[in-house]
Amino acid sequence: MIDALTNRSKVAETAFLSLCKLLAEAPDPYPILEATVAELVNSEEATRLAEENTRLRTQLEKAGDINELVKERVAQKEKEMMALIDEKERNWQEKEQEYQRQITESRDMVKELKVTQEAASARLSAQDQKFGQS
Repeated sequence: MIDALTNRSKVAETAFLSLCKLLAEAPDPYPILEATVAELVNSEEATRLAEENTRLRTQLEKAGDINELVKERVAQKEKEMMALIDEKERNWQEKEQEYQRQITESRDMVKELKVTQEAASARLSAQDQKFGQS
């Protein structure tokens, strides 16, 4: 029984020593683990950056849509303002023509009044002379 225990002890020690030798010869896992962690971090960073890139592209597209909408609204307002200006100019021209017509009528009326006044003055002078002679 002692021989069995001794053999068992030798086998266990040999296995232990061989395991220690293999472990001593094995490369240090720290650099590999560190590289793996760095890759995971880079992978997460890349995923985050891709998501942010997608979000920014969407915002840029929306901004482009907004710019187009603003351009359309500006063009529409410009047309409305031009139509309003045209209408105002037409109104001013109509008023100017009406004022010119009124001025012409007033001048004609003044001429007629002058003629009437001159005729009345002539008749009055004639009446004065007629009564002055009698």
